[in-house]
Amino acid sequence: MVTPVLLVLRSARLPKGVPPSRWVETLLLVAATLGVGFLEAGSTPLLFLGFPLLIWAAFRFQLAGAAPCALAVSTFAIVSAAERAGPFAGHDLLTDMITLQAFNGSISLTALLLGTVIGERNQAQREIARACGQLAEMATKIALGDHRPTFPDDKDGDRDGEGAKEAHHGRAPGRA
Repeated sequence: MVTPVLLVLRSARLPKGVPPSRWVETLLLVAATLGVGFLEAGSTPLLFLGFPLLIWAAFRFQLAGAAPCALAVSTFAIVSAAERAGPFAGHDLLTDMITLQAFNGSISLTALLLGTVIGERNQAQREIARACGQLAEMATKIALGDHRPTFPDDKDGDRDGEGAKEAHHGRAPGRA
């Protein structure tokens, strides 16, 4: 539970240009996590209340939100188990440890897998948008009558790549 948080912190940077509503949402997530944590540690067995928070954190903040949220929810469950409160009251030590281990495994799996999947989805969406932009640019060039394609890996600077082909065949560019 701690390692993913440390790995996220290692690459964490303060985001620039984030709207104030995003900071408010972050504070609401922290407050909700603390509130649910205190409910988990209470006398009523409410361990499952942490899952909606993990889903919220994963969808909105990917791993950067899901990993710390999972650690916080897990920490409250560990405290509850140590105090034998909530779902850990009235059971023997082995039952409490099995319940705690199953809960922590479920929390970490949910948070980390969902955070990773959402992050990958967002990256794929950015790449699709970039590819659509490139296609739109090429379509505009073709529509304006510039029918010769440009290739980003064209080293000799000519627009149609003929220089590279001719150089490959042993002829100087521009000679027929």
